[in-house]
Amino acid sequence: MVTKTRSSTRSKTSPPKTKQKLSLEVVTANQREINGRLYKALELILDHLKGIRLQGGDREKLRLAGLIVDAIPGIDPPGCGAGPYP
Repeated sequence: MVTKTRSSTRSKTSPPKTKQKLSLEVVTANQREINGRLYKALELILDHLKGIRLQGGDREKLRLAGLIVDAIPGIDPPGCGAGPYP
């Protein structure tokens, strides 16, 4: 009967070493980039929806959504990256 030794069940590879040390500044910069992309996508969606015929209650929801999206870039930190987004 063959039995495994304890060391054979463990991975012998160490975690990959990153070139850039993970820091709060890096996390904040990356989050700012993500926020900027989401903000731009929301703007594009809202612009598209404004061209569609909507019922009364839906128009109000779209208006409120527009107000919320317009307030997003002012939230700090981390804020929103400026792009260049398509």
